Amino acid sequence: MAWRDRLQQGSFRGVPFHTESNTYTGGRRQVVHEFPGKEQGFIEDNGRRDGSHAMQLYVIGNDYDLARDSLQQALESKVGAGTLIHPRKGSLLVVVSEFSITETTAEQGMARFEVTFLEAQQQPQPTANVDTQASVASAADAALEASKASFVADFTVDGLPEFVADSSKLSLGNLVSKLRNVNGRLSAAQQPISEFFSDIDALGDELGALIRQPADLANRIVGGIGALSGVLNDVNAAIAVYENLSKIIDPPSPAFNTPSRLQEQKNLQAINKLQAQAAAVESARATSVLSYDSYQQATQVRNSAAALLDTQMLSADDEAYVAMRELRSKAVKDIASRGGDLARIDKHTPIITGPALVLAYQLHGDYQREDDIIARNGIDHPGFIQGGQSLEVLIDV
Repeated sequence: MAWRDRLQQGSFRGVPFHTESNTYTGGRRQVVHEFPGKEQGFIEDNGRRDGSHAMQLYVIGNDYDLARDSLQQALESKVGAGTLIHPRKGSLLVVVSEFSITETTAEQGMARFEVTFLEAQQQPQPTANVDTQASVASAADAALEASKASFVADFTVDGLPEFVADSSKLSLGNLVSKLRNVNGRLSAAQQPISEFFSDIDALGDELGALIRQPADLANRIVGGIGALSGVLNDVNAAIAVYENLSKIIDPPSPAFNTPSRLQEQKNLQAINKLQAQAAAVESARATSVLSYDSYQQATQVRNSAAALLDTQMLSADDEAYVAMRELRSKAVKDIASRGGDLARIDKHTPIITGPALVLAYQLHGDYQREDDIIARNGIDHPGFIQGGQSLEVLIDV
């Protein structure tokens, strides 16, 4: 098919015309930056310039005047972009910048148009992106509220012998001790760590009063467990601590089924359940705020947090079950959204012995990535990575 066979009948908004000539203007949108006292500036490229078509058109024939009026109406009477059938370029979406009409006595039965069409791009439309991290935080808050409500419904020491309160204080004291014993995993700034331990110490000191205020007690327990994520050094440390807190030992069955003994056991079960559920919920929240260095790490953390929630849902009441199930779904979606583009862990075996800096540049084109290679593989002498040694490295997707 020759070029003549590809020519099309020109038209605008369905009104036909003949084409005499066309001049296309295009280019790039650029900003020239120049500086006083400098021999050379630089040019900033801001993308493609929208093309324009300066066309000379005409209509001719016994009814040229009707064709002229129809084309004029199409050119000026409608707002927005219209379809231009360009004889050589085909269908284009354009707007009319300006046009003129010329009629002469020497060319009876003919009207000439000079029209400038500007290529019209689709106007960018707003897009809605789900804030998956915020949705996890919201679902975690809802799950904690359901867990606290369940605790308040089950826990009481009012009107009961003192041994019931003492038993609960002992159980809560064990929780406070667990929270105090996270020093080895802390790496936050000194002030947040100091504030965390001050709050935990205050919780331990106030157990005697809080034991008779179940709603306040639940808030303090949940708050202490939630504060851990702000002082733990990395995502692995956070998940390990929350896994430890979620491991509870059910209280033994009472030797005597008196109302006091039964309530004592119910209180201990309520404390254990709130502790474990809060730890599972906060582990899911932590997955959405902590960062990951690889896709494998993100999926491993996701699986760990999901498993903690699965375990707690088995013993949760209806409201807490529904809330934790929703949280699990939101946490999985968040990891899938943020972790999909993370680097993958792979194996690499260098052929010859050489420094980590060179290896980092060979693998990533970035010598600063040597620190990750050294830390990931426990290399003692970064200047001499043994050839033939299998290494764990991150591969960008």
